[in-house]
Amino acid sequence: MDHYRQGVILMRRVDGLPPAAQRATDPILAQGEATGHAHRLTGDGAVFRDPESQALYIHVMTSATVTHPEHKPITLGAGIYAVIRQREYTPEDIRFVSD
Repeated sequence: MDHYRQGVILMRRVDGLPPAAQRATDPILAQGEATGHAHRLTGDGAVFRDPESQALYIHVMTSATVTHPEHKPITLGAGIYAVIRQREYTPEDIRFVSD
């Protein structure tokens, strides 16, 4: 499978990291605004951030799991994944969906 969804985030397999991507200091993919719960990466992987676009990526060496207290865990195989936050349209604005 090339893409996975967990709540407000979509993880899509990509060919590589952007050249400017830097390893993030924590494994949080998205922090829940309503509950405070986080989508978190565990296992043999790392989170990267592109400083230009602020986009997040996951680089999995063998296997890693994305966890969240309100969702079923998702195990990712080796590869690189873009992390995309779901957005919604309102007449006032286009905004990220709250989790």
